[in-house]
Amino acid sequence: MKAGRRDNMTIEKILNGESKIVEFKEMLPQKSIKYMKTVVAFANGNGGRLIFGVKDDNHEVVGISNDTIFQTMDDIINAISDSCEPMIIPDINIQEIEGKIIIIVEIISGKQRPYYIKSMGISKGTYIRSGGTTRLAEPYMIQELILEGTNGSFDQLIAEQQTVTEEEIEKLCSEMTDYARKMCRGDAERDKVRKLTPNQLISWGLLIERNGELLPSNGFCLLSGKGIPFIQANIQCAVFKGSNRAIFVDRKNYGGSIQSQIDEAYNFVLRMIRMGAKIEGLYRQDVYEFPIGTVREMICNAVCHRSYLEPANVQIALYDDRLEVTSPGMLLSGVSIEKMKEGYSKIRNRGISSAFAYMKIIESWGSGIPRMIQQCKDYGLEEPELIDFDGDFRINLYRKEEILNEMIPVQGKKVPEQVEKVPDIQYVNKQHKRIIEFIEANGQITSGQVEILLKVKERRARTILGDMVKAGFIKKQGAAKRTTYLLAGENFER
Repeated sequence: MKAGRRDNMTIEKILNGESKIVEFKEMLPQKSIKYMKTVVAFANGNGGRLIFGVKDDNHEVVGISNDTIFQTMDDIINAISDSCEPMIIPDINIQEIEGKIIIIVEIISGKQRPYYIKSMGISKGTYIRSGGTTRLAEPYMIQELILEGTNGSFDQLIAEQQTVTEEEIEKLCSEMTDYARKMCRGDAERDKVRKLTPNQLISWGLLIERNGELLPSNGFCLLSGKGIPFIQANIQCAVFKGSNRAIFVDRKNYGGSIQSQIDEAYNFVLRMIRMGAKIEGLYRQDVYEFPIGTVREMICNAVCHRSYLEPANVQIALYDDRLEVTSPGMLLSGVSIEKMKEGYSKIRNRGISSAFAYMKIIESWGSGIPRMIQQCKDYGLEEPELIDFDGDFRINLYRKEEILNEMIPVQGKKVPEQVEKVPDIQYVNKQHKRIIEFIEANGQITSGQVEILLKVKERRARTILGDMVKAGFIKKQGAAKRTTYLLAGENFER
């Protein structure tokens, strides 16, 4: 224990009010259980401070009697040592504020999770922090804490009562290889994609060898679309009237492989958000109200980093004022919203993350949030709102009327195949718009990427691209397998 010198900035933070990492106690309770729940909750989360000598209702500093200060500190240390499992060692010090002494007990984020109150047992004595309150951890949360404490990953665990055939393994390998190649930005990049093998799935923990037999992991089942009994792993999409969930306009539920769910959900959002136009000279360029790269990133992150133990689906909700993506699962230890904005990342589903990186669904670790923030800034939108609440993580992307200078209302309706004609320009249909938007975001497109984007077969993709070349919207570059398509001239400048 140590006595600290007065630090005005620290005092301001202390007296700012209770939060996820701060709790006040006017005095030391006679029964230690009244604050021990918060101690284990801090250890199970990102740490925190218990401050004795400050009222929790009005933040009045009442202090601890000088005659009992050191005995009180000893009592706190002994209570924590005797009550918690695994052992928690607090950092405790005293500080003077307005001539009164307070005791600050700092609990660091623990690595031997879950922490619980010994006398109550792991199921009834494990607590977590939610907002500014402490609450009992639900069973799935305890399972998450156990996995984290043992450096485990749910997607790398053997799927109970599930088997896998050689045909199913080969099918997944082929599907993932095709997906990766179609996501490439050119034939040169596509040629570098190596065919996925069962050994690679083993190295990622998606297949497990046991007694000479290959068994599927939970991650294998999610990627192949086999599903896992009693696990909710779908994406729910909905459009609401107003700014709350009182009135549905439209809703969809997407199942199957998690990578196909991402594509379905992404296309749902593009169908439902508004489009407008930027006029440059004689030409009109249709744009979405959100940067589509940010929209896809939000969905990909929600699926990749969610908790599959929590009995809930990823939810995507479009309101009059915002797009909201909610991912089940509390933030992992050491992860905070502030760190995420700076590019910090911690992987929850290691097997799925490796598979998504191979399929080019996600890029380098930690780059997603900073990239979304920058894209919104460049687009003239507010910074995405990141929210950690009730064991889930949510991103809100707020709509802005001024982004579009002409609006085409498509919310809850089928996007028209053709739109208003602009002088000296051919009709631009929905498929052409989406290809143009993709090229704007990525610089170029291949026929393989058009297949995924529009959900068409190879021959149809090449026909659409050929029509766009003839119309003068795009131009062809390269030949055979190295063919890519770029925007033609200055008609659709970024």
